[in-house]
Amino acid sequence: MKYLARKIVFLDIDGVVNTLQITEDLQPKYYTEYDEKVGNEQAVRWLNKLCLESGAHIVISSSWRHAGLEVCSNCLYNSGLDKKIKIIDKTPTYFFKDRGYEIKCWLKEHPEVYQFVILDDDSDMGSLADHLVKCDGTKGFLAEEYYRATEILDDFTSYLKALNNEFSKD
Repeated sequence: MKYLARKIVFLDIDGVVNTLQITEDLQPKYYTEYDEKVGNEQAVRWLNKLCLESGAHIVISSSWRHAGLEVCSNCLYNSGLDKKIKIIDKTPTYFFKDRGYEIKCWLKEHPEVYQFVILDDDSDMGSLADHLVKCDGTKGFLAEEYYRATEILDDFTSYLKALNNEFSKD
């Protein structure tokens, strides 16, 4: 399935928008997909800002994707993700391959995407490392990461490379 999105945020959930929280009764809580929300609503607000300002759509690259796209979407929307932001897909799973490989496979099927950023608390991105914004897994996606992600999505050279590739097909 092809999408009209030209900018994509590949989103890991744990360590990015889901971090360890303290409950009202002072107990540590780490949310799972069964809680129907994620734990770091501040990180979700920064994600809102990134997607709304850039026009990017989200593709789930997290292990949460195994619970299904609808479950992931509901967890994010229940945690404050703006409903104007589209969660359009999830990356494929290839056992014994790194996340960068899975993202690369998804991108190969979606040549309409010319700019993307990867939000993750891990570094297994291989040749896509230049597109990674590595989050501190205890803090998540906050201001510093937002500004770095904006730089990557606004990098005009990515757009020019994509245009060059499209014209070279003719």
